[in-house]
Amino acid sequence: MINPGDTVDSKGKPIPFVFRWRSLVRVLLFETSVKAVALVAAEYADFDTGANCRPGNNALMRETSLGDRSVRNAWAVLRDAKMAERVHKGSSYKGESDVYQLHIPENWKGYPILGPNRGPFTCQYCGGEFNPVGNCVLKGGRASAKFEKFLFCPEPRGANGRDADSCYRLWSERQANGGSAGLDAMPLVERFELFRKARDDDW
Repeated sequence: MINPGDTVDSKGKPIPFVFRWRSLVRVLLFETSVKAVALVAAEYADFDTGANCRPGNNALMRETSLGDRSVRNAWAVLRDAKMAERVHKGSSYKGESDVYQLHIPENWKGYPILGPNRGPFTCQYCGGEFNPVGNCVLKGGRASAKFEKFLFCPEPRGANGRDADSCYRLWSERQANGGSAGLDAMPLVERFELFRKARDDDW
C-alpha cells in the first residue's frame, strides 16, 4: 500500500497526488459519506497535484448517491481536516462550482486511521479482535468521535447501551472502581495512545 506521505517511490519516481490521496482516504476512520465524497472529488482534481478540483455538489450527489446536506457536510469535514482548501467560492447564480485544492495534511498520521496492514483492532478490555467503525470527523482541527468504537468490541446485538454488558461498559466500571478517568474524561492525547495500542500497526 502507498504511504500517503511518500512523494516518490522506491525507485525515486514521483507518486501522483491522486494515488496518495486514495491511499489516505481508504484508511481514514471517517464517516462513510465523507470518504465517498473524498474519493469521487479526487477524480475531478489534477492527477499530479490535487489542484483545480471542481466537481460541483450536484455531480457529487449523483455519483455518491448522497443528499445535498451530506455532500456539504463532507466538504466541511474535509476542510476542517485540512484535506481540502477552498480556493474559489462558486456562485449558483453564475453557475460556478467551488474550486478546491486537495492536500495530504502533514499530521495525517495523527488522524484516526487504519494501519498500513489494515488489520483488525484489539479490544482494550477483553483482548478480542474487531473491525473499528469509522465515525470520526475533525472540527476545527480537533477530533470528534466516539472513541469507544475504536477501542472496544461492538455492543452485543440487541443491547440497549446502558444495560448491556459491553466491553466498553465493563472497562468503564473497572476504571471507575480503580479511581482512574473514564474515556470521556481522558485528555485527547491519552485517548490516541489507547487508539494506537488497539491498532498495534503504525505507519
